[in-house]
Amino acid sequence: PYIPLANRSFTIDGWFYPTSFPGSGDNTIVGSCPNTSGTNPCLHIVLRHPSGSPTTAKLHLGFYGDDVDSNTTV
Repeated sequence: PYIPLANRSFTIDGWFYPTSFPGSGDNTIVGSCPNTSGTNPCLHIVLRHPSGSPTTAKLHLGFYGDDVDSNTTV
């Protein structure tokens, strides 16, 4: 169902244990895009691989254009 995230605080908590990565690009954990209009409509959390490094990744949280990468390597 639709979760209104605009102008709200929220917490995302989860545990994952990757045993391998299917590719060297982004590996999606979760994504939500209820519509494509308005400001900041989409949220995505992915494991993002640095260029040329298919065996390591960092957690990436994107909320339209307000994206952030973790400091911890997975």
